Amino acid sequence: MKKVYVLLFAVCAAFAFSACTRSEKDAHKTISDPRQAAEELLKITHMDVLLDKTMDQVLGMQIQQNPELVPYKSVMEKFFRKYMSYESLKPEIIKIYSDNLSVQELNYTIAFYKTSTGQRILEVLPQITQQSMQLGIAKVQGHISELQQEIEKTRLSLMPKQK
Repeated sequence: MKKVYVLLFAVCAAFAFSACTRSEKDAHKTISDPRQAAEELLKITHMDVLLDKTMDQVLGMQIQQNPELVPYKSVMEKFFRKYMSYESLKPEIIKIYSDNLSVQELNYTIAFYKTSTGQRILEVLPQITQQSMQLGIAKVQGHISELQQEIEKTRLSLMPKQK
């Protein structure tokens, strides 16, 4: 179950970032509707491609770290493609962006991602995200015994005292 949560976390993290290109001719276009601006941002960043890449990377990492999952790889891929696909999540992703960013912020973000710097960030962001996730996982795994001890200590303190 923990493995599924890590995969879901990674996919959600991908929403915060995104990946790829768009032409410079419409770089200064301003969109007044927040939902349309959010959808344009998803298009510019090729969220559909990023989401697929992220799911593949995270699933690959999980299988590498947990070889016992190898027989279930195709089942897991099918499940996540069904429920975590861009098309199935797109309306909610648009709502998340339009609820949390103003139209002006969305337009500025769109304009930024149309620049060469924005494109470069999008190009390297999947690697940065993967390396950051690996770092986080390694840190937690390196200190998991501390967490287990604290959980056990808390569990014992919550038990009724015997007389």
